[in-house]
Amino acid sequence: MAKRVLIAPLNWGLGHATRCIPVIRLLLQRGHQVFVASDGDSLELLKKEFAQLTFFELPSYNIYYSRNIPAWLLTLWRTRAFLKSISREHAAVANIVKENKIDLIIADNRYGVWARGIKSIFMSHQLNLVMPPGTKWMGGVINFFHRRLIRKFNSVWVPDMPEHTLSGDLTRTKLTADFVGLLSRFERHEEPRRYKLAVVLSGPEPQRTLLEKNLLPQVIMLNVPSVFVRGMVKEKMGESEIENVRIYNYRKSDELHQIISQSEIIVSRSGYSTLMDLAVMKKKAVLIPTPGQPEQEYLATKFMDERVAYSIDQERLDLEDALELSADYAGFDVRQANDLLINAFEKQGL
Repeated sequence: MAKRVLIAPLNWGLGHATRCIPVIRLLLQRGHQVFVASDGDSLELLKKEFAQLTFFELPSYNIYYSRNIPAWLLTLWRTRAFLKSISREHAAVANIVKENKIDLIIADNRYGVWARGIKSIFMSHQLNLVMPPGTKWMGGVINFFHRRLIRKFNSVWVPDMPEHTLSGDLTRTKLTADFVGLLSRFERHEEPRRYKLAVVLSGPEPQRTLLEKNLLPQVIMLNVPSVFVRGMVKEKMGESEIENVRIYNYRKSDELHQIISQSEIIVSRSGYSTLMDLAVMKKKAVLIPTPGQPEQEYLATKFMDERVAYSIDQERLDLEDALELSADYAGFDVRQANDLLINAFEKQGL
């Protein structure tokens, strides 16, 4: 029986929205009616991908980075405002559910997107919030309150394999959860090489712009066939070219899929959804974690230690040197397991 499903990704970079794309596709394939609720770039991205759906704008968490203050400290400092945002989005969702007769909710890291009497699913790869060096003593208390927020939901979905293949310690938790496999909007296929490297940017400001200003001149100086995707969803989807570098503000999924397929190596943040895309497409990468974001720093270190992908700090980035060193790293290679997502769907009656 067809259901009316509300799916709501967090607006923190583009990854939460992009990994909802395969979930939305499967919902539509199975004949369900999909509604999308989010804000900012995440909402705009999904409007470009699924123009036929019904969209709602939720109150923003107002996530932003500082040039100098670590992201985790800024988030902790803004806890009171963060909780108010959760309360506001919870009230907004109650209205959406009532007015649109929603049967089921899938919230990607949006803690207020649940409703009494409606089956609600929390999707996340961060069930265990890792703490930066020197603050690990805070981890127990923070994760206690984190679990309290998640337990308001009926079920938890983890976008990874049951062996914690990509997420590692991020998904080791006391919570009961269903692993739904890697959620990538892409599929693996071979194409002739067109670019030596592709730079794919995203993430909150000002760090996205800071990295772009650091990287773009270095890419141009390399003088090799390259493509640079700035990750600017709201900008016009124009194109320019400097030397051997083709520059885009934004590419839709099918266009970005082709770019990555045609590129020898990918330069990107170490955001989890980006890593799922790289793993599914079997790509080599240079990872540049967002400064002060413990999750990205943990993942970048994890895959460097495992000799999968070379990682370098944004502040000391030498792209030519990083590309040379990355040759000794194996690259990502994890197969999608669509049966896990299908099993999770069937468990929920979808």
